[in-house]
Amino acid sequence: MSAPTAAETYFLELINRARAQPLSEASRYGIGLNDNLASGTISSSAKQPLAFSFFLNASADRHTASMLADNYFSHTGSDGSSATQRIFAAGWTSSDGSWRTGENISWRGSTSPTVGTNSPTIDGHHEGLFKSAGHRTNILQDAFTEIGISQGLGAYVSNGVTYTHSSMVTQNFADGGRTFITGVVINDTDGDRFYDIGEGLSSIVVKATGGGRTYTTTSWDSGAYALQVADGTYSVTFSGGSLGGTITRTVTVAGKNVKVDGFKQDVAGGSAATAGNDTFTATAGNDVFDGLAGLDTVTIAATRATATIAKSGAVLTVTGTGLGTDTFTNIERLAFSNGTLAFDLDGNAGQTYRLYQAAFARTPDTAGLGHNTRLVDNGLTIKDMSAAFIGSAEFIARYGQNTTNTTFITALYQNVLGRGPDSAGLAGWQQRLADGSWSRPDVLFGFSESAENKALVGAAIENGIWLG
Repeated sequence: MSAPTAAETYFLELINRARAQPLSEASRYGIGLNDNLASGTISSSAKQPLAFSFFLNASADRHTASMLADNYFSHTGSDGSSATQRIFAAGWTSSDGSWRTGENISWRGSTSPTVGTNSPTIDGHHEGLFKSAGHRTNILQDAFTEIGISQGLGAYVSNGVTYTHSSMVTQNFADGGRTFITGVVINDTDGDRFYDIGEGLSSIVVKATGGGRTYTTTSWDSGAYALQVADGTYSVTFSGGSLGGTITRTVTVAGKNVKVDGFKQDVAGGSAATAGNDTFTATAGNDVFDGLAGLDTVTIAATRATATIAKSGAVLTVTGTGLGTDTFTNIERLAFSNGTLAFDLDGNAGQTYRLYQAAFARTPDTAGLGHNTRLVDNGLTIKDMSAAFIGSAEFIARYGQNTTNTTFITALYQNVLGRGPDSAGLAGWQQRLADGSWSRPDVLFGFSESAENKALVGAAIENGIWLG
């Protein structure tokens, strides 16, 4: 059987990064998602992560070795085989009789030893494949669930030039009706919450328990793992080896693969990040957490006044006596013992703050802001909040009742933006209300989330919003 190397695991992490955020990956390489493809060929929605298959690794290994040994570059093997034939010949099967396969190949060569099992070489392979329309379609094909990746090194002759240091890669994609919990277990020494070659932890026990079923595997030498499971909700634990403790996660598998990574740095906090809403617990040591997507909170056993917080982009650095030096990335809330500080400035807290200010032309009171933000956190839509504000006594006292559309819009300009309406803007808002495409709650929310109002409010909330 063929386990992935660290370089091949890094390659899959790049692929799964692209599948999680297709538009971001296209932007990273300066291309459109559907460049050189028919419009809509690839959707911008997240794709399920791919899991390594030993059988697909074996088929990829054989094709890579063949291309290097026989000095050719083709999806057709030296024996005339196709990618699908090689995949089935390696022992891969479908669990339900249906199947889908695909293949990418890539070559990079040099006369110097810069090409090898290193991240720049893999980065170059990935960028080249992603920029190629057909290869990008395979990478972002949501129907695929499994992958095999093989990187081979050796001499290769192209156009009469012998490249003594060449990297040949085969990627075999497939779907055979199976679902997996998959990911990597790493010691994230550089704190970037992303797999780097050399960070993988081997022999970590990964166990998924739920619905009366238990599935167990161990991470390979590269730190990667793949655990085939049935649909259901599972408690996933990482333990043993050099992890130094246990990480527990809860995930739901519903017809698609789920990626669950284990970070050694998360052991102290007692949890690992998901794409949902996570809660971490800070310790007296130096904590490193990345909340990924969702509305994520770090609980800190100290008052706000004891902490010094520095914000740089999505990274919060929190220091203080008894707190250590903590680095939090993609964390939206800091829950201190005396209240919560929110940094989701474009999310629930920021939208509620701006709506409050727009509706009542004043700085929100902490009690009201905290209460209303938590209502939105728990499912109330911001448009419903807007309608509630318009019906409040305070709003009616400021804006009047049963006013004309023009009076209503003009008052919004004055109270929200601090100026009279420009003719084009006034006409646009009047038209939306007149034709029924927008309601007054829609218009209030539109003013509160306008670029002009965001700029006016920005300085007041850039260092966090105190929710009490």
